[in-house]
Amino acid sequence: SYFDIALRIVKSIPQLNNVFYPPGYSIFLSILKPANNQNFFITTAILQSLFGVLSIYLLYQISLQVLKPKLSKLFLLILVFYYPFIDTTGYLLSENLAIFLIALLTWFSMKFNQTKSNNCLFLAGITVGLGSLVRANLLIIGFAILVWLIAILKLKTKPIAVFTTATLASLLIISVVYFKLGGQHRISSLNGGFVFMA
Repeated sequence: SYFDIALRIVKSIPQLNNVFYPPGYSIFLSILKPANNQNFFITTAILQSLFGVLSIYLLYQISLQVLKPKLSKLFLLILVFYYPFIDTTGYLLSENLAIFLIALLTWFSMKFNQTKSNNCLFLAGITVGLGSLVRANLLIIGFAILVWLIAILKLKTKPIAVFTTATLASLLIISVVYFKLGGQHRISSLNGGFVFMA
């Protein structure tokens, strides 16, 4: 399904089928031009491997903040040899990209907690919005981050405004992407209710 959608994106064929699933992964595939690239599958696997390596790095960095050093090293070892994580690299599935985006979002949030830099919150908000093109449940994680920010910052409105503005701005971009691919302005894929019921 992701591959078929990517082919339609390459050929600029808008239809509702393009947005039944979140189209972010198909957009990623379409950038690699599956219709014309002889090495498409090899290139995809290599890039997904890189996302996997970056995810392991980010998850390890996160673990250093919440675990003792020995446990962080054990966690790193588990991540490196976790077979499903390795196996999904070879499939046309959004798992590797989604895990990377979730790890990146968590890393930005933890960086903000350390540095109090609004830049981290701005990038976290952009990651929530654009990441929801790959997995719509990043919007739920974004809402959880907003609640967390309100709880820890109390009346400091600037960081909350930065995160909210970045998220909403990226959702406006997403609405345009959904319109271009499926002819509807929306911020989530059509299968949202189906996934919720399952």
